[in-house]
Amino acid sequence: FSLIDTIGRMDRITFRDGEIYINVKAGKIMESIFAAANVDNYNIDTELYDIPLSGHLETQTCREALKMVCFAIGALADDSRSDTVRVYKPTRYVVSEVGPSRKMQGQTKMELDEYVNGVSITSANYTLQSDSQNIYDDNLPAGTSVIDFTAPCQPSSVSISGGTLEKIKTNYAIVKMSSEGKCTLTGKSYTKKTFKNSVSETAKAGEAENIKEYGVVTLYNSAQIEDKLASLFSYLKLRKKLSMEYFVDTEQSGNWVNVKDINENISTTLVESQDIDLTGGFISKATCRGYNIVVTNMYYTGSELYAGGDFLL
Repeated sequence: FSLIDTIGRMDRITFRDGEIYINVKAGKIMESIFAAANVDNYNIDTELYDIPLSGHLETQTCREALKMVCFAIGALADDSRSDTVRVYKPTRYVVSEVGPSRKMQGQTKMELDEYVNGVSITSANYTLQSDSQNIYDDNLPAGTSVIDFTAPCQPSSVSISGGTLEKIKTNYAIVKMSSEGKCTLTGKSYTKKTFKNSVSETAKAGEAENIKEYGVVTLYNSAQIEDKLASLFSYLKLRKKLSMEYFVDTEQSGNWVNVKDINENISTTLVESQDIDLTGGFISKATCRGYNIVVTNMYYTGSELYAGGDFLL
């Protein structure tokens, strides 16, 4: 049998009700996405709920829309082993250790990811056109039709001829035709203009310059773009990619774990994804990203790992 979790179901439902947002709380936007996906069990951390966002959400799956919001505010949406979707700010605190006794022999591999010396994010803002124009002009069959717009529009400015406008939103309209014929929708659209923010450093000796570019992100918070760039750049500098097969305990995707070998060497990694065989002994195939450290004297304080007692990993 196969199972689909809540976030997986969100991948099968279309989110059409995106708007043009101007300093709208991230929590309010996520609530509309969860409502469209019929998700009632969710929790959004307070520090993230109130972050104001501007931009636009086009017609896309509910999961993609949620991902766009999470990217803009630096959040993680997770429902691992739970019926509740939790949206929270991830940390780099180590929460567990995977030692040799839990790893499948010969199935741990390490490789070096590509060198990156900078990160670039392209964002978009939207300006309402001053004049109305035809946003749809074509024949429609008798009955009810859904018209998806190629560009977002101002709903209050839209008028119709040749049919009845039953519903109008930023991204689409629902039109009823008494008989087949021509339908024209007139209104004001928004034009999209992109802008780019980036952070970089001089390429190291022997390395080719490589700026990691992210496509157009249609939601953003101007005050947090620089922090977002710094966070992404810091993560991409962790070039050690580790794959392993191991017996799962409490580890989940999104957790930072220490992976120890028989020589007491430690790789501190983020579990980016894992495929768990539930019937074969809870053996997971995990892909991780992080860095290597050698620890000879370590201790734990809560869930934070200190090496030498003078810095947080």
